[in-house]
Amino acid sequence: MLRGGRGLRRSLRPAGALLAGLLLLPTGCPAEQLGVELPRGGPQAISHEDLQRDTWLLGRAADPAQQARTLGERLGQMRMLPAFGSDWARPAPAGALVCGRKEGRATQVGLVVAVGDPATPAGAATWAGLVSLAKGWDLPGQPDRTRILCAVSGPQGLAALLGAPPVPAAHIDATWILGPLDGPALQREAAPGPAGQAAVLLSAPGGAPQGLGELDYRSLADRVREILAAIDAG
Repeated sequence: MLRGGRGLRRSLRPAGALLAGLLLLPTGCPAEQLGVELPRGGPQAISHEDLQRDTWLLGRAADPAQQARTLGERLGQMRMLPAFGSDWARPAPAGALVCGRKEGRATQVGLVVAVGDPATPAGAATWAGLVSLAKGWDLPGQPDRTRILCAVSGPQGLAALLGAPPVPAAHIDATWILGPLDGPALQREAAPGPAGQAAVLLSAPGGAPQGLGELDYRSLADRVREILAAIDAG
């Protein structure tokens, strides 16, 4: 009887050690670190931690080629495909031009363009917002319309993209232009789109932060959620 009791105590030790280890974990850890699988997509998938990480990744990229590679890799992790055949990027008049594609059931295309120089904190945050939008749209099944998400470094890149989008302009039935997004309030304005179509400019101008550490990433996450809702509402 005593021998069986000692064996039982020995078998309980690993479980007790595991429980103690879990109790020692700091509170507020991302659920993924605890092995908890969160639902894919939707506004709840957008986090300020993701935005901060992506902003720093893009802001520290050495040159436009590395900026393009970094963004392409992140969009690919959100289950998007390259929009230029097998390529994420194509030559731009200045800086980088990167596009990813999420195939939908219909032939209509929604085009979303983030405009900003990722060498600046505000521009890097705008590009990072595009990755979080892709995560918000990473839902099970196929969307109704195809979504093409692009990032350009400035007005010249935007003009080049709108003049020659990844798909024929006749297939694009809605265009949203984003940036900057580092301010406290989202503004909505009319803007020119591809082939003379109308587009919507969604921006939240901030105070031109001088460093990546000056950005308010929680506020940025709120703005990206608002943009997700505005685009989903058409």
